[in-house]
Formats: sequence, C-alpha cells, structure tokens
Amino acid sequence: MLIQCLLAAVLVFQASLATPFGLQPRITDGQDAEPGEFPHQVSIRWGVPPIFKYNHVCGGSILNERYVLTAAHCILRIGKLKVVAGKHYLTREESTQQEVDVEKAIVHENFKGGIAPFDIAVLKLKTPLVLNERVSAVKLPEQDQVRSGDAVVTGWGSISKGLRPMLPAVLQKATVPLLDNKSCLAKFPEGIIGKKPELFDTQICTDSAGEVAACSVRKIKAF
Repeated sequence: MLIQCLLAAVLVFQASLATPFGLQPRITDGQDAEPGEFPHQVSIRWGVPPIFKYNHVCGGSILNERYVLTAAHCILRIGKLKVVAGKHYLTREESTQQEVDVEKAIVHENFKGGIAPFDIAVLKLKTPLVLNERVSAVKLPEQDQVRSGDAVVTGWGSISKGLRPMLPAVLQKATVPLLDNKSCLAKFPEGIIGKKPELFDTQICTDSAGEVAACSVRKIKAF
C-alpha cells in the first residue's frame, strides 16, 4: 500500500534525515521501474559547495528542455540546485544522465509553506537538456480534465515503512487507484477535534489496500 505521497507532480522525494527539508516522502510496496520507462523523471540535487556536496532531495518532471516542475517546499534560500535527468540508479553514474545547474527557481506566489494547496515550483535550467528517448517531457493533462482510473507514482522516495528512511537503488513505481474528493472524504474518519481534513482541487486522493492518501498533484502519470 502507498503509505505517504507528496508528487507533482510531481511527488517529492528526500534523500535522508540529514537533508534540510525535514520530510520523509515514501513509495512503499512499489516495484523497480524499467530503465527509461519514465524519461520525464529527474533527480533534484541540493548542495552548498564546497561545504556540502550535492545530494538528492526531491524529484521533478521535465516540462521542456529548459524547465522542470517540482514542489515549492524543495526550494531553499540557501545553497544551490542541480537537476540530473536520464537517471535510473540514484547514486550510480550512468551514460544516459545529464546534469544541469538551476538558473532560477520560480515558486507559486501564494505558497506559504506546507504541502498544499500551492506547493508547486518551476526550475529554469542554465543550459537546455538534450531531449531523447531517456530524457523527455512529461505528458500533461488537459485543463480541467477529470482525474479517474489509475495513476502511476514514481520516484526515489524511502521504501521503508519505519521512521528511518531507506532509499531504493533504482527508480520505483507504484500504481494507485484515484478517488474523487467526495468519495475520498467519506473514507476519512472524523479527526480528534471532529473535523475531517480539507482537500483542495490541486490534490488527488488515492485508495490503495484500504488506506487513503491525499497527495499534491505534481508528478503523476495518468492512464
């Protein structure tokens, strides 16, 4: 079952407890993706050279050769960001990978923190990616398209169900059924203060093995 998700988009994936974000996104009960199966997927690396080397902190989706979609909470005022495209193995050097510095991060003007409802950002790259069969743009939905059926969630998020994160060696994928917001809220029990969680139009809700998860719409490939 999918215990926790955050995507975008794009979903967001964090490297370890030592990273500056304090989040522990996961893909649990997923499976290894095939090399090149999701060519829009990128690894976003954060660092403060030469003090801190670049490490994977988030995932993102390629919009075109100059722009990448990710989550706003991945953007810090300190340090630098890189985008690594064409990856399958998280830490292994690959002949298919392309590494590009981020020139500018554009965060949604209404984002105040947290993961909803404006947790979205676009990264402008210093140099364009070379698009090919292993590095290509994500297919975006039509405006106001009804979200139904199944979705495939991808990323290098923790595969551990415990508190200590454990990152996978290769890109993970998980297929989850989508729920409309009304059906989703009906599955949530009343909170401790008698109030159910709020869902926004910028979120999706998934139902997997009896567990419900509300996710920011960032990295989703819908079928």
